[in-house]
Amino acid sequence: MALIGKKAGLAYGERAMKDAPSPLDLLSQPAVHELAQVVRQRRATPHFLPDPVPEDVLNAVLSLGAEAPSGFNFQPWRFLVLRSPEQRARLRAAAFDQAKITEAPAVIVALADRVGWKGKVDEILKTKARRKGRPEKGVEQQKRDALAFIDQSSPAVWLTRQVMIAFTYLMLTAEFLGWDTAPMEGFDPVAVRDILKLPATTEVIALLAIGRAADREQREHPGRLSTDQIAFDDHYGTPWPFPPVPAGDPASPASFIKQSALPVSIQF
Repeated sequence: MALIGKKAGLAYGERAMKDAPSPLDLLSQPAVHELAQVVRQRRATPHFLPDPVPEDVLNAVLSLGAEAPSGFNFQPWRFLVLRSPEQRARLRAAAFDQAKITEAPAVIVALADRVGWKGKVDEILKTKARRKGRPEKGVEQQKRDALAFIDQSSPAVWLTRQVMIAFTYLMLTAEFLGWDTAPMEGFDPVAVRDILKLPATTEVIALLAIGRAADREQREHPGRLSTDQIAFDDHYGTPWPFPPVPAGDPASPASFIKQSALPVSIQF
């Protein structure tokens, strides 16, 4: 998929220089359009069917989640997959009694160990050095510099940033594979840690339920702020110059939303 996407992007870039296509023409490329459909149609699922998630699906989700980028490539995330009814019931008790936790056949607890992740740093840096054909003698200095940077900032904030990047990879992979998801931030992190018997140094960051939606009807799109309200060009407050798209253009947001059965309540 990544290779196809890169090829589509290169083809678009070459053609854009010649043909000056519609501003959103890139979204019409088959591979890109498929990704855009997943991103735009994803909705948090309120209730799930009990249908189990196949292990190969979970393997794919976890595998691509592990491919997420992280600061210094330290990969501080850890994922606890809960599939047994007993474990999910325990989690529900620490997550404001959200029914979706016991309804969904799989819930991933995304977490980070404030201390444990550091035990992998040497292995990560040495592997990188070997793959780049560099001597390992410089690894110790790299390690000191990286850890000093993290410590002088806010380690808790740094960990949350990294885990949430990987969390998004998990969610979008599951959605791309045709499964429904529900990201959750409503839980007592201390209670979750205790009830699941996690190490005392564990930070519980987010929960992700995966399964089949009980209601298959298309859920209303809640709307998004327009690009010129959230993106700026060189200077904060200078709106990103998102070009207008001619009415009826197949690459326009309205056409895209109509094709994907989403209401025209959002400007892209």
